[in-house]
This record gives sequence, C-alpha cells and structure tokens, in this order.
Amino acid sequence: MQWNKSILLGCTLIALALIIGAVSAANTVGDKIAWNLGAAASHVPGSFTVHSGDQAGSEYLSEWEAAVYIRLDYDAFVKMLDQGKLNGTYVEFAVEKLVYDEEAYQTLSPVQEGNATPPVETAAPPVIRVPGVERVFVRTKLDEWMLGQITPQ
Repeated sequence: MQWNKSILLGCTLIALALIIGAVSAANTVGDKIAWNLGAAASHVPGSFTVHSGDQAGSEYLSEWEAAVYIRLDYDAFVKMLDQGKLNGTYVEFAVEKLVYDEEAYQTLSPVQEGNATPPVETAAPPVIRVPGVERVFVRTKLDEWMLGQITPQ
C-alpha cells in the first residue's frame, strides 16, 4: 500500500491548525477564568462589555465591574448604592432600557387547561421600553472611597 504524500501533508496541516487553535482558545479562556476566580465574581454580567475583560486600562467601570474591583459581592454592592454610601464615585446617565413584558407574553400564548406547557411561539417575546439609570464608576474615585474606608478618621 502506498501513501499519497499530498493527503498525508494535508492531514498534518489540518491537525497542526487544530492544535494551534485549541491552545490559543485555552489560553484566552484560562486567563479570563483566572481573573474571575481571583475577583470573587459570582455574578454573570447581563450584557456584553466593550473591552477585552482585562480592566487594567479601563478608567470607567460598570456596576458589576466596580463591585468586582473593590471585591464586594454584587448584592452587597447594590445595597451600599441604595444606602448612598458610594455617592461621589459614579456618574448617572438617564437611559432607556428594554424590559421583558410578562403580561403581554401571557396574552400571546395562554396556557390552556389540562396542558401544562404553552404553545411554542415563533415571535420574539414582547419587550417594553422603560426609563432607567445607568451608573458609570470612576476607578480613581473608588480608590479614594476605599482609602477613606481604611484610614481612621
């Protein structure tokens, strides 16, 4: 049996490309997992952010990123926000948010008696626009706030 050199070369190149791609993907994912584990991040952000996941060059942070930055649980961070303890560390912007409308969805696909599951709808679930507030945190202001918490007054 004779080996066809072009088939052997082609399979070798494909295997090499797969190995390089897998190593590259593993390194990228490994870095992000290590960063998240080190920051005690149990909350998964609800939207994609416009950065590589490395906060080293970002002066401005979202709520979730700010909680991770000062190493607080997200729920505790939100509680402190509601109590006004973080005033001066962020800027608020009025935004329009899209919110899933449960009542409108129920009118589209009512659950019939005896049938535990509603019929599958192909249309997108209804959403409504509501006014909201988005907070952008400044890293230097968070540093000053943390220093104020640590230093005796």
